[in-house]
Amino acid sequence: MDKPTIPFKIIFVLALTWWGVAVTAQSPPAYESISTAQGLSQGMVFDLLQDTEGFIWVATKNGLNRYDGYGFKVFTNDPYNAYSLSSNTIVKLFEDSKGRIWAGTENAGLNVYNKQSGKFHRITHNKSDPASLSGNGIRAITEMPDGRLLVATDVTSLNIVEPGDHFFTKNDAPVITRLTLPNNAQVYGMGTDRNGITWIGGMDGTVYQFDPLKNNFIRMNNGILLNDGYLNPDGSKLINGNLYLSDGKELRPLFNSSKTPAGNIVFKPKEQLWENHHREEYFYSVYKHEPGKPINWNAPLPETKTRLCYPFIIDRSGIPWSGSVGYGLRKYNSAGNRFKTYTPVPGTSVKWIIPVNSDDLFLGDFAYGWSRLLNDSIHKNAFGNIPGLKEVDNFIISRSGNYWIKSDHKGYLKYDPASGKLVSYPQINDYKSIGAKQPMLEDSKGNIWLAGLGGKFTRIHTSTERIDSFSINDMAAKPIPAKSICTALYEDKLGVCWIGTPEGFVKVIFPDSSNTLPRVNWFYNNPGNRNSLNYNHVSCFLDDPAAPGKYLWIATKGGGLNRLDKNTGDFFT
Repeated sequence: MDKPTIPFKIIFVLALTWWGVAVTAQSPPAYESISTAQGLSQGMVFDLLQDTEGFIWVATKNGLNRYDGYGFKVFTNDPYNAYSLSSNTIVKLFEDSKGRIWAGTENAGLNVYNKQSGKFHRITHNKSDPASLSGNGIRAITEMPDGRLLVATDVTSLNIVEPGDHFFTKNDAPVITRLTLPNNAQVYGMGTDRNGITWIGGMDGTVYQFDPLKNNFIRMNNGILLNDGYLNPDGSKLINGNLYLSDGKELRPLFNSSKTPAGNIVFKPKEQLWENHHREEYFYSVYKHEPGKPINWNAPLPETKTRLCYPFIIDRSGIPWSGSVGYGLRKYNSAGNRFKTYTPVPGTSVKWIIPVNSDDLFLGDFAYGWSRLLNDSIHKNAFGNIPGLKEVDNFIISRSGNYWIKSDHKGYLKYDPASGKLVSYPQINDYKSIGAKQPMLEDSKGNIWLAGLGGKFTRIHTSTERIDSFSINDMAAKPIPAKSICTALYEDKLGVCWIGTPEGFVKVIFPDSSNTLPRVNWFYNNPGNRNSLNYNHVSCFLDDPAAPGKYLWIATKGGGLNRLDKNTGDFFT
């Protein structure tokens, strides 16, 4: 089994260093070319997909490619291996809700990739079997809310494909039901909207709502399918097979825009529908997609002599990628002008970034220096307006707007910026950790977590001002040092809190609100167990964006990244 990588899905910021150095901006190239020289199997790209694990899949005229940000794994047909691709010419890609990759070929049916075994399972047309796929040329694939797949082929019919529970393990044939659009129209495109309704468009220009219970089609008056597009900063335009449905007044995406980010323009065919996407802009009217505003076709856009690039995707970090006609992949430099440099104090490094809102940030250095970045202007001595407050080690801003402050001069305090009132908590006096710069946390219940030394913690219930103290140093056989600090503090989507230390990390659960002592479960490196944490010094945590209830990512200071399966306790590194 291939080790998971995360080239595009997750970015951990381990350190941010701010130097007082002037940098002259230069115009970056419009895009980076990734071609056969970098390992791509062939330059003619028919489709692109970023899967839930972050890999980018590239369908080409000669093989299926999986890109991990560093190199390609190429899948091709092996005539002596029935679990290889049925053909090298891949024209359509789709990932279903179970994470299976569906690869449609030009003339050899479907291939379904089993990530666990690395095998492809074929679904093809057999002219002597009416229960087989209706044709071997794949035009479109979409999934219905019940988990069944709709597959359009190059003949005038649709297929409902239902792989059984033993499709992978016992090679059970899927259940296939053939359907035909009214007037025997060939399918132009299809997709499912956010309400779970599947829409199908014919080459005759008609659009139908599909009823999966009765397997029939309900025509939509004035309906039209439109192609998703993207306008690059350099004026070049991209188009793909993701579709919008329009009734002339509003647009609804027929793709999961949270999983597959949408572009910023929409293409409408000017005349007849074409079997293949044309790369000349004059075949389309273009709308600059601005949700909430009236649709305005033929919007004034930059004129370029370049052809439309097909297909394209926008990865989860916001970077557009496109295919080309024979030249491989293009990774566009749309982020070239996103960054602006600020220098709070020349020669210092930023340890903390505390947001107030999108235009207001506190910046703390490794000493006691705090600046405020307000509307693009740096204001030094950010706490100078609070009398007597100095040596601020760290602070957080709660959802109520209060500042919870740890001062190495005055201890723990709560500051209300609206009233200017500063309240001290002298009863929290057991955890002096001068200069330790430990993280703080407000959890989903509004409790404030404060870290001390040697595994000691304080939790303040803001609604009642009740203060609880507890320790995670509960391992008699492996006690943590008396001056050990907390290096990371995180609450996941399930409400579980995770505490990082130089000695490993801890899962902390309070059974209910009345409990003052939590259940503690330690994770640390065990040289005899390859499924354990690979390095003990933990620097931060992050829920997996695609499966936050299942996976937790852990960054270490010296051992790289680890992924924890929350259910089994196993690690991938």
